[in-house]
Amino acid sequence: MQVNTMIYEVTRRCNARCEHCLRGPTQKIDMSNEVINKSLEGIDYISNITFTGGEPSLAVDRIRYILEAVKLRKISVDSFYLVTNGKVKSLDLCIALMEWYAYCDSNEISSFCISKDQYHSREIGSIKEADTLYKALTFYHEDERQHDITSLINEGRARTNKIGERDASTSVHCERNDDGIIESIEEVYINALGDVCTGCDLSFSSQKKNKIGSVLTESLEQIYQK
Repeated sequence: MQVNTMIYEVTRRCNARCEHCLRGPTQKIDMSNEVINKSLEGIDYISNITFTGGEPSLAVDRIRYILEAVKLRKISVDSFYLVTNGKVKSLDLCIALMEWYAYCDSNEISSFCISKDQYHSREIGSIKEADTLYKALTFYHEDERQHDITSLINEGRARTNKIGERDASTSVHCERNDDGIIESIEEVYINALGDVCTGCDLSFSSQKKNKIGSVLTESLEQIYQK
């Protein structure tokens, strides 16, 4: 089975409290080995793996474990994507992403950046140390996009602070062969609890209402067959 975009919520921890955060209050939860292992059952190809959170730089061991699990199963991966808040420079993160860079097949589209929008800038302050370190990576890209209120998703703290105006996108798309067997899935969002959700832009609380299954009890193929 193939997956176009596999999104891993590697942690629900964060070292910031940005006013526009769509996740909401943080939780002391990291993705388990069991969730990672079960999420990869039956998969032979992933176009892109995205690491999110929480703040993914706080769970480098999870990012590394996903790579180990992918290698063990000989799953082909084209590229990866990760955005950090840049509050802390992390050599461990650099090394982990270089290991991913060495493994992926299409590295010209792999991407890593610090989010420098106005909300992160107000909360985080100077990111000079992290920015200087990460610029040494060939796949690091600048991200200085600024948000206007119409672009903020009305979830989590953005909803609480009444600054989010855009609804989160939720959808499920997969392709079946003539026998009804799933051959590919467009996007899979797996949260730190192992739940498969219908979108990546949901708060932790909204994910409960928008989950379609759990990899701890069913395979991805079984979940999407439903």
